[in-house]
Amino acid sequence: MSAAAKQGETQRSVPVIDPADVKLQHEGFQWREILVRLPMDATLQDLNEPALWRLVQGDPRKALCRLDRISIIDHGETWLAEAVVSGATGHGVTLAGIKKTDLPQRTEVLLETEDYRTAFVGSGYATLRKKDGQIMTPITLSRAAAERDHRNLIPTKSR
Repeated sequence: MSAAAKQGETQRSVPVIDPADVKLQHEGFQWREILVRLPMDATLQDLNEPALWRLVQGDPRKALCRLDRISIIDHGETWLAEAVVSGATGHGVTLAGIKKTDLPQRTEVLLETEDYRTAFVGSGYATLRKKDGQIMTPITLSRAAAERDHRNLIPTKSR
């Protein structure tokens, strides 16, 4: 096998941001402030790849423009990056001044039973099946609602 073929096998494809994960925070006269949640497999280095933004740029309501300020949060909310859009085309975005801030680990204890665990899944709380990580309940913003949904999965004894 050639060296080029081996290198191609080890290269991973750059994930793509879903336009639904781009939220307008504020729109001013000169630029907008936007919050973006990255896909689960995206890294800080992926922010340097214009193709990461191709679906966003294809959506006229979500497309970023030069000088937009963006806050980018990774899927697990372990870090946040702030940047300015320095270039934007219909196919991608170039960012300038990327500044990363590490976020402290969550300290709350979430409900866990023998078969299920409640977890923060990026956009809210849900209950996951332990054996395969499958999300078993709807994602909710409320921790209490997620724990209620978790309890509803546990079989109760019939009277």
